[in-house]
Amino acid sequence: MSILRHATRLILGLLVAVMITGCSLEQYYPYEGIQKNWPVSEGAFAETGGKVPVYLGFPPRPYILVGMLKTNFASDAPEWAKRSQWCYQARKFGADAVVILSQNQLYSGTIGGGSANTTSTVSGSANGNATTTILPGFPTTANTTGYVNSYASGQSYTTVNSWSVPTYREHTTAWLIKWK
Repeated sequence: MSILRHATRLILGLLVAVMITGCSLEQYYPYEGIQKNWPVSEGAFAETGGKVPVYLGFPPRPYILVGMLKTNFASDAPEWAKRSQWCYQARKFGADAVVILSQNQLYSGTIGGGSANTTSTVSGSANGNATTTILPGFPTTANTTGYVNSYASGQSYTTVNSWSVPTYREHTTAWLIKWK
């Protein structure tokens, strides 16, 4: 029973993670090389609500570059979900902050659907006339002659509705940094 409970928690955790991140994809590239005086600014916009600040521009103090993070989110992913993923990755790789370098919306395909409805009507008529003549004698012989006239007409209408919507993904490139 314990294994089943653990597996259920794992699956639920993965589903929640996918829902929260808006189906994000991440690629991390560690920095290798000589650390230098990386760009700083006199001030920057920062989201500091969590344990790891997220800067929109270079931070106002010196830092060491830990690595680069590239993320790919659904364009309608909420900001808190993106920020949460960036901060999670920063903590995972030992960084103190995230510096957003670029964010771009890129076309990723089109989704669509449609429906069709067909209505048909048919009308018709038929009439006939037959004459039977019985000839005397043995065995009795019957002779039938006649005609049948028929008429039919119909109409069919088809209505087709369709829709398509372009989809976009948000590609973000960020640095993960550690304070000096």
